[in-house]
Amino acid sequence: MGKAKKRARGTEDAAEEAKALATGKGKSAQLDDPESDHDKAGEESESASEDYDVSTSEDENASGKEEDDEDYDEDGEDDKKDIDVDFDFFDPKPDDFHGVKSLLNTYLDDKPFAGISEFADLIIGQTSVGTIMRTSDNETPVGLITAINLHKKKSLGCITEITAYMLEKCSNADTKQKLIQALSGKKVGLILNERLVNCPPQLAHPLTTALFDEIEWAKEDEPTEELRESYSFDQYLVLTKLFRDPKVVDYPVAAGASASAPSKKKQKQKNAEPSADALVFIRPEDEVFHKLSTWSYTWNAERSQNASGDDLKPMRMVYLFDASKVPQGREIIKALVDIQ
Repeated sequence: MGKAKKRARGTEDAAEEAKALATGKGKSAQLDDPESDHDKAGEESESASEDYDVSTSEDENASGKEEDDEDYDEDGEDDKKDIDVDFDFFDPKPDDFHGVKSLLNTYLDDKPFAGISEFADLIIGQTSVGTIMRTSDNETPVGLITAINLHKKKSLGCITEITAYMLEKCSNADTKQKLIQALSGKKVGLILNERLVNCPPQLAHPLTTALFDEIEWAKEDEPTEELRESYSFDQYLVLTKLFRDPKVVDYPVAAGASASAPSKKKQKQKNAEPSADALVFIRPEDEVFHKLSTWSYTWNAERSQNASGDDLKPMRMVYLFDASKVPQGREIIKALVDIQ
């Protein structure tokens, strides 16, 4: 049975759950990422795909303000309307090269990514495990998800660059040692999960279903023992984007003490990890697997310096979770889709 047909079998239920779910008002129907300039690339695909019809909303107010008097037209009707967007899942192919590069533009934040082309080639060259997502009316990729064996690909310059970046950003000595240990393992998969930020969150279920199903199939179907073994991951490492809410107190406060009062404890914990309540995840699956993770660390993104006042602060996070947590994570993600 071909891979595309296998995916259809494995994600049939997910397609039904994702179909026609509204993401709420204020979401733009134009799927563009404020953190990257997306190239217009890609040719007509001949690959089999799965369709996910998700309802999103279009705000006709050019200013983007949310005042009540601007939410309605002269007849008192709501200016926002729901539109349907079909998301198609494809196997990676060479024509995706420029679109994949565009999705990776900010993978290492504002740090120049010398190996970005090599990394894009690695992603599109791995067709057994990996999904490219497009909208039905545009051949440009709007998302991707895959898993790379770090040990098998450690000699590549792009992997060396990514792991060096992770180590550079880890300021906690104990956590850095755990990261070094993970990077030296033979069964650690780097999950790469990028999509435009205003893609509907309901896509989390079919995308993660496709990824983990394909990993299981690859362990059975790859033509050589070496390839099958290369997908037998014990742990998964993730580098992802998120935000921190500055309005949430993200340092411990002693009982009876004022949260706003300066203290030595607050100063000591200036570089401590933010509390879970202060973290705002862009993708639901990151929040789920972060809660199931063994360890994690965060740091401020370069562009966070431009945020002021109560604006959400862009951050980056690395976290690691055991492969044994995947079934539990998948069930939680499925439940989140069910209740939205």
